Amino acid sequence: MAREALKKAVSAFLNKPEFEKKNAPETDTHYSILSFLLEMSSRPTSQHYSFEEEDAKEDDINVNFDWYKYLTEDLDLLPTSFSDSSVDSEASDIEETIIAEAEPFVREEEISQQVEANTAMLRELLVDRYWAGEDNSLLLADTDFAHDWNGHLRSLGVFESFQQDTYMTEYQMVREVIWMLSGATESFLFLYDEQQAVFSIKRCVNLTHTTKTSLAEVLIKFTRLATKVSQLRQFVTRLLKGDLLSLECQTYQAFSVACTEILTQLDVFSHQLSHRIQNGDLSGTLISILQEYNPYQQIIHILHTIYTSAICPNLAIAKPSVSTAATQLLITCNSLLNEASLQAVDTNTLTTLTRVFVRTLAPYLHIIDEWLTNGNLNDPYLEFVIKKKNSKCLDETFWDMAVELTTCEPAESTERITSSFSYNYSVPELLKGTLTRIAISGKSMEMLAQLGKVSFAVGESNKSLLSAFVDKFCSGLNWGELKEAHTATESVEKSAELTPTAVSSAPDVSPLLHANFRALFEEGRSMTPVDELRALSGQNMYNMVNLGQLMSSSLELLVEERYNRVSQCLLHVLKDDCHIYYFLSLVRKVYLLEAGDIMYEFLWELFDKIRLDEDWKDVLTLNVGLHECLEKHFPKHFFRFSISLADDVRKSEFLPIHMLEKFHLHYEVDWPIDVIYNSACEEQYNRIFQFLLQLKLAKHSIDNLKFDALHKKLTDESAASYDTGDELLEKSIYLLRMKILHAVNSIHDYIMTTILYHSSQQFEKNVEAATDLEMIMMVHRNYLNQVFNRCFLHPKNAVIHGCLLKILNTALIFQKMWDSGLETTTWTKVEEISLSFTKCIQILMSFITSLIKTGSLPHLESLALAFRDTTAVS
Repeated sequence: MAREALKKAVSAFLNKPEFEKKNAPETDTHYSILSFLLEMSSRPTSQHYSFEEEDAKEDDINVNFDWYKYLTEDLDLLPTSFSDSSVDSEASDIEETIIAEAEPFVREEEISQQVEANTAMLRELLVDRYWAGEDNSLLLADTDFAHDWNGHLRSLGVFESFQQDTYMTEYQMVREVIWMLSGATESFLFLYDEQQAVFSIKRCVNLTHTTKTSLAEVLIKFTRLATKVSQLRQFVTRLLKGDLLSLECQTYQAFSVACTEILTQLDVFSHQLSHRIQNGDLSGTLISILQEYNPYQQIIHILHTIYTSAICPNLAIAKPSVSTAATQLLITCNSLLNEASLQAVDTNTLTTLTRVFVRTLAPYLHIIDEWLTNGNLNDPYLEFVIKKKNSKCLDETFWDMAVELTTCEPAESTERITSSFSYNYSVPELLKGTLTRIAISGKSMEMLAQLGKVSFAVGESNKSLLSAFVDKFCSGLNWGELKEAHTATESVEKSAELTPTAVSSAPDVSPLLHANFRALFEEGRSMTPVDELRALSGQNMYNMVNLGQLMSSSLELLVEERYNRVSQCLLHVLKDDCHIYYFLSLVRKVYLLEAGDIMYEFLWELFDKIRLDEDWKDVLTLNVGLHECLEKHFPKHFFRFSISLADDVRKSEFLPIHMLEKFHLHYEVDWPIDVIYNSACEEQYNRIFQFLLQLKLAKHSIDNLKFDALHKKLTDESAASYDTGDELLEKSIYLLRMKILHAVNSIHDYIMTTILYHSSQQFEKNVEAATDLEMIMMVHRNYLNQVFNRCFLHPKNAVIHGCLLKILNTALIFQKMWDSGLETTTWTKVEEISLSFTKCIQILMSFITSLIKTGSLPHLESLALAFRDTTAVS
């Protein structure tokens, strides 16, 4: 009964057109009064109510009632004559007769004019024509709340400037706010600084039902929002006009487009909001308007944070770097997206921010797509983190010098986006995991383009990288939504099964708790439906997803797919068309003497000339001998090898073994093989080749000693005088020969077997497992460095290398002494050679033992064991 009576009374009250000078029911005033009454009462429907019939009905209002006659009923309205002559009296009588006949018409006209005059006066006094600057501060000056509050402040002795205020209606302030947010800069309520694009409030404007402080707290929120909107508009305008030529890039343009879309949505929303207020669908209060703009406040705040943190610092630099500016903008967007996705940000704001970031990232993705699809790094503004370094070099420097990473330094700004983030402005966070793959794939496509094989690397899908990225990101996000929605549905269904019956059946439940729970359950059943819980779970799921990480993983999958396709295509072309594996095998066979029979004839002839002290430094003769040797095994490629002799630049002690350091072997290869086998690799190969020549020369010299050569110069007289001392000398020479031979063979076996053979096997396995050209280059470089270091050619192993060369040089000296014959050999010379050899072995053993103990070179154990046997023999 009470509910029906309340409903009837509310309906009757709302249908009375009695407020706001409007001939319409259900105005804001109706609802405000009704809300106030409901707030003053507690549970109006739960009180005891007895219905009473109305005793009397209201009299019908007579619309045609003659109010003029009723109000002028007791008044004397006859005109008075002030003339004194009879003529005037007669004329006055005639005039009275005429006036009496026309009196009804004159009265109606006077009343109409008086009503219009009174209406104009009321409008002038009561309506605030604020655009004309008129002051009606005396309006309700003794009764309004603001006046009473100012009087209270005066009574408290608060020092404040009580200047004459201009009072406005809240409806007019709302209209000013909407105009300001729509882009209007001229306003009566707000001041605008055009240079800094900042809005502020006029302090002389007030409302009649609130204080200045309360009004300022509300209006300051609007001015902050309008300032951010105005600064974003100013940035877009400057970019379109070309005022930012030093920072003009596609990334900035894409961000400005994203800002323009959101600002356009804000303008449309403001326009719709004004229509809703005019039609009475929305209460025209500042608080309600502020709530309506809440969804845009967070979005505008994030956009403005990006603008102030990533763009403004670069605008203050005289010569900013476009790459730095673009990279900083992307890093800021990505970081804010990660931060927003892990915080309590509503879904609409997060979705809008995601779209802004994807749109800002679009130019980067277009550059990457063009590079990975056609091999063309098209970056007109040089904003990409990778830039073209040398576009026309088809030589050994193509891979290393074609592109380079743009060096980006952070802008000179002490501002931080948040206190919990510090940003590295070198590479966008989204590309850190894929930048290497992108660079390898792009250079591979450029190489395929130069070889005319681009069509081999074209994939089946015709989607652009941006479209594929958006699809991959959305699919990953939907998977998370479905999974979370399923989990949320199960939890909601389980909670729905918890009924009052189930609670009452639980043990040890107090009756009071049971009663309270039943009341709470019955009252709140309609307030939390399952559908709303599911939607809430979906929003929580969306906020719990790290969107930045999801974007990175989506882009990594797409780049990885293109990387595999392009790299495999390039390796197939290099293997089948360029025969890269064959050339690498040929280099090892010649430089590293892996196939000893190939270089045997050439080296045997060379070593014999050196042993017999013949002239072997004729470059033409050396090249002819080398080509004759290689032509038998490589008839199509022997001409690629050539020999040159460098000048002697050694400044330290020169030994006979050092003469082979002049020897340089050159190998001419075509592009793109020279990308792997370049001049730096050839220099290392030559150092290893020279050391192997020195080792082979020492072994050749000590292996080919003949006993007849030791006795060939003995005459009959010297043979007759041959005594026991000479026999002991001969035995000492034999023993020294064996020790030198054992040492040289140990070094030879260590280098040729432990180092070259095992390293070569591991190199072949690594090359077969390589997935791209960069990996093949790295495997080849690591293999060459490993062999170079294990042959003790690195400067840090200079002591060991020097000892090895002295041992090998001892072999050459011993060979010269052996060939000179026993007649010219003395004990002093033999002891000198033996002492030098023993010292070298001891020094070498000391260093090798130290290296083995440190664990840096464990492969030296076999060599150390062999030298230990040599020292034991001595």
